[in-house]
Amino acid sequence: CAAAADIAEGQVLHSVGQEAEAAVRFAAAAETAEAFGAPATRDLACVCGALSELADGSPEAVSRALNLVRPVMQRHEDAAGSAAADEAAAPNYAYQAAALFVSGYAALQQGGASQEAKPKLSRALKLAHSQCCNHQLVAQSLSLIGTVVLDTRGGDLGQSLDMLQSSFTLSKAQEDMPAQLGCLGGLLRLHRLRGLCRLHGVRGLQSQLCSWV
Repeated sequence: CAAAADIAEGQVLHSVGQEAEAAVRFAAAAETAEAFGAPATRDLACVCGALSELADGSPEAVSRALNLVRPVMQRHEDAAGSAAADEAAAPNYAYQAAALFVSGYAALQQGGASQEAKPKLSRALKLAHSQCCNHQLVAQSLSLIGTVVLDTRGGDLGQSLDMLQSSFTLSKAQEDMPAQLGCLGGLLRLHRLRGLCRLHGVRGLQSQLCSWV
């Protein structure tokens, strides 16, 4: 109960922009859950804490976020390896996908887009889609991967366009306005790269984007 209360308090603090205070509450929740043998609650608290650290955005906070999710990823990787022999050892795919997403996003923040971020985000996307049916995580993963492709020299702009449009559609269905705005920013950048934002094309593109919102 104490761990659940700390997680709830952390979520409230995070929602009002007090990320540092939220991270402290999530850390307390993880410690309590560890002491009372509640691994699922511990992993949830670690992932939530990592997200609060990422919201801080400083290099130190990004490093702390990675340190929080690495053990979560390792535990569920080990569980996945044991699941064939023991059904009780099956991983929690939601926590595994969330930890991979955080790790991939942190790698992006550290400048490791091609080498580290994309593979982790791709795995998070696969798990979120095939095992969790978590549309919000699918949308966020698609958006970040599409951005990675967009930023990669020689990247497939058609693939990036498909991912960003799919992410926007999912985000719109969930009424997730921040995610929609992020996708629109990526789409505008992509169209500029493709040379579609010339004088006679800007108004048409803006009208199209406005019609999607």
